[in-house]
Amino acid sequence: MAFYEKSRGSVHNVNELIQHFEMNLDWASSTGSVSAEYEYAGAHPDADEAQKVLISRGYPAIKLKKFFETSDPWLSQEEGIRPRLPPSFSAVVYRKMNHDLNHLSEVDLENHFAEWGKDEGRIYSATRKLVMKRWMEEELRKMGEAG
Repeated sequence: MAFYEKSRGSVHNVNELIQHFEMNLDWASSTGSVSAEYEYAGAHPDADEAQKVLISRGYPAIKLKKFFETSDPWLSQEEGIRPRLPPSFSAVVYRKMNHDLNHLSEVDLENHFAEWGKDEGRIYSATRKLVMKRWMEEELRKMGEAG
């Protein structure tokens, strides 16, 4: 049974939703362990491949920023040719959009983006347009067709 159908009578606000979905994990397996979410989705729940699995099984869209990506020509330029950071990179925006990085200095934020953030699809700019990820557009279209 989809998470939403199973839980809609017992979840009344966002805090309860997060508690139930991301902490209790009894919906994913009888053990309710943290590893259950990884096993259920086949990857880290924030990864696109896992999001596709979770959405199709009724996963509640808690982290909406995971459905969008920055539209920036820098991202399609070849590494080694392009600058280390995109001209539109903002450490302030990167920190605000990625709360798990609040503890990092500006230099550490730049290093994190250059090493991992660019490949994780993290939002980093207030001047570049955000677009919905293609797989999410397709999923929404399928949901609409299913009625």
